[in-house]
Amino acid sequence: MKTRGEAITEDAEHTLHKLTVLTHQSFTRADLSALIEPFTSRLEYYLKSVVFPTMSRRMGLKDLIDNLSPLGLAAPHVTSLHTLRQLYNKSKHDPDVDLKSQECIRSFEAAVVALRAITTLGITSIDAPQEPSFNTVVCVGFWDHYVGGETEVGLFLPSNHWMGTTPISTFHLHWSSWDHLKPALADHPRYSRGEEALGSTLWKSFSDEGDFLDAGVWEGDVKELLELLSTHNDESLEEAVIPFLARRNNLISGDCPEFCALALTLTGCVKPEQTTTIGPSGKTMSVAKCSQNPSGCYQKASDTCSGSYQVLDSYSKAGGLVADVLPGPVTWYYMTYQCGPTDGRTPTFPFRGQQYTPPPVIQAPAPTYRAPTTTTCNRFGNSVTCNSY
Repeated sequence: MKTRGEAITEDAEHTLHKLTVLTHQSFTRADLSALIEPFTSRLEYYLKSVVFPTMSRRMGLKDLIDNLSPLGLAAPHVTSLHTLRQLYNKSKHDPDVDLKSQECIRSFEAAVVALRAITTLGITSIDAPQEPSFNTVVCVGFWDHYVGGETEVGLFLPSNHWMGTTPISTFHLHWSSWDHLKPALADHPRYSRGEEALGSTLWKSFSDEGDFLDAGVWEGDVKELLELLSTHNDESLEEAVIPFLARRNNLISGDCPEFCALALTLTGCVKPEQTTTIGPSGKTMSVAKCSQNPSGCYQKASDTCSGSYQVLDSYSKAGGLVADVLPGPVTWYYMTYQCGPTDGRTPTFPFRGQQYTPPPVIQAPAPTYRAPTTTTCNRFGNSVTCNSY
């Protein structure tokens, strides 16, 4: 399985290949932008969620790239990533400025080299296996409540319900946060806004509600959307909501950072656990336990040690959504580690224990059609003759 660092580098290489192939034919500026902008957005998310998972979600791409220097990334590689960022800004925000194909190709060539260099920095989260991503369609609605100075954000899954959607979570933003969130969504390749994106029926349903502000559709990793919204969520406004309507008391949303109804199966709503014991050397050993994705174990070890740690053992097993007592469809990860110097060995999480076998799907036998029968009887004296057909 490829690592997260290898995955983003491979993504950059594929984009570079597409740019090269594009120059073998006639193309437009929009064709170049369609390759540059989505990848650079993915790069920003990679730096936020993998390289710097504990930094502020509000940190922009420029600051994220600058913070690679203290980790040991050479200055030329930092410059290469800034060049890609500037190319993205030109593509996105200066539509009247021409994009030169060779400039784009050179920028991506240098970015590929820089991303390869990042994978050699010994950052545990970068060396972690790349988990498969799931795309989810989420309808997003925004309503202003002027009395409380609040912008309410509603998340909905498309549904066959007569209302057209199923509500799954809400966020409560200070009204001024909309000025920061709106451009962040507008610039994101996974978000489309307006009636055309939502459809006329849902747009009318959303806009007919009082104090309607805007709406759109997100299609991609739902965890990325949640992280984007959670940076603007105002806990004081959420506290003021009528208790049984608050997100933390909603059986669908729960008080988990990712709403459990959907993200429980996509992003892992169960918080990482940890136990400690004294090893044979007299030093403390810790065992981090997490589900769905091993990144929770890495983060738990990083928070505990406030620095480097040595991986002693790791394995994975099958379990359920909230526990691993019995085999189930969810993968649980265990990592034994010790704070202190490390030899750079990363956990492999080999599978142990009983495999999960889904229960068989029992189908009722199809009803056998039996044609109706007709019986005709004739009586002759004391005898009766009947025929059925």
